This record gives sequence, C-alpha cells and structure tokens, in this order.
Amino acid sequence: MSPRARAVMLQATGSHAGKTVLAAGLCRLLARRGLRVAPFKAQNMSLNAHVAAGGGEMGWAQVMQAEAAGVPPRVEMNPILLKPFAEARSQVVLLGRALHDTDARGYYCLAPRLWPAVRRSSRTSAAATRCWAARSPIPTASRAAASRPAWACGRWRPRSRPGRSRGGCARWLPDGPDFEGYEIHVGATTADGPSRPPLEVEGRAEGCVSADGRVWGTYVHALFEQGAARRRVLAYDRIADALAACLDPRVLRELGAS
Repeated sequence: MSPRARAVMLQATGSHAGKTVLAAGLCRLLARRGLRVAPFKAQNMSLNAHVAAGGGEMGWAQVMQAEAAGVPPRVEMNPILLKPFAEARSQVVLLGRALHDTDARGYYCLAPRLWPAVRRSSRTSAAATRCWAARSPIPTASRAAASRPAWACGRWRPRSRPGRSRGGCARWLPDGPDFEGYEIHVGATTADGPSRPPLEVEGRAEGCVSADGRVWGTYVHALFEQGAARRRVLAYDRIADALAACLDPRVLRELGAS
C-alpha cells in the first residue's frame, strides 16, 4: 500500500497576499527534495484559462505551480473555474468543461454537484504525489471585477476603442522575451520617486519598477500565461531558496517522511 500523501495548506486574509507565488515556491522546494508534489485549488476565478491535456480548461495559477513542481497540469488540480462575464454572473467550468452560467445564489445551489467533484479531484491529486500544496480545501466565495477587456492575439487593443487594434507586441526590458497580453486601465498611476519601466508596449514604456528592484507594477495582464515571460518573473528556484531560508528544517523533514 502506498503511503498517504501529506497536504500543506496556504491561507491568507484576502486576495493578492502572495499565496499563489508561495505555493509555487513550495512546490519547487519540495520537488527539489525528491518529493512528488502537485498543487491543488478547489475553485479559481479567471477569465484566462489554460487548455490542459484533453482540451479541458483550468486556472493559470495551478498551471504555473505545476510547472514549478515539474509535473504536467491536470484539470483535477483546479476542478472548479469561474469565468465572470457580466455583473455578478460567471460561467462555471467543472473539471475542464463548461457546466452552467449562473449568479452567486445559483452557484451555491450547485454545491451538491460540485463538492463530490472537488473531493474526487483532491484524492486524484494526492494519489499521484507524496505531498500536495493546497490553496483552498473547499469552494469559497470569491469576488472579482466582471469586466471583459478586449483581446487581440499578438497585438494590443485598447478598451477605450473597441474594434480598433494597434500593431506591435510587448517585451520585457531590456532584452525580452516578447509576449502577448492585454491592458486594463482604471485611473492613473504616478511613480513616487525614481523608477524604470519593466515593459515596452507598442514602442512605449509601460509600468514602473522601484529603485531597489523589489516592487514593480503594470497595467498589462496575462504576464504569467506564456512560459518564457512567466519564468522571467517567477524564478521558481529563487522563491524556493527564500522559503528554505525561512522554514523550519524539521517541517521539511516531516513532509518528506514516509
């Protein structure tokens, strides 16, 4: 009988706290120690989905974490994907396939069908690993802007001028790589002190990086959806090294114990 997989859950008090990046770093750290590890998040909300093997859709966050773990992404790593398309309405994608369009009330009515799929997916992920990093054990309420920014493959289309695209591509400064994405502009941003742009879009500078290089921001979305650009930002081994320096070694040894 194979040993039971050990689970690690990362939690925070809100969104944009760093759970996704830390989970990726933990996947890489444990994989480097010889463990078979996989990410798991019961529910994700994103307009941009990765097409996994077999054609199913899943959230990009778990794709990135699977890349860090050195395993192929599977829809079971993110069994529920919510794709917002209107005010308080989303398309529910279950195990990679579109299920229903619903509002929040209707979504919770789907719980009797969704929860068994989440449990099966967690068992499937655990069966193939010795340790899996979870961001959320059950479907939880999520909020996100239900905007639909314009998308033009390989080119940039401003939301303020739907139907008119401007040529050009984006690239990381100073030496690439090029990548595709889209922009959402809400308000205006000014830099407080010296800064430099991290990106070039259509020949113009985009975003800013703090003087010490530790903080950067941009209106460009989908940076993590293409491998070269994603790995430029998310240096998995650097994140793993930082975690290794902070974690109690006894915890890591316990995770690797049979």
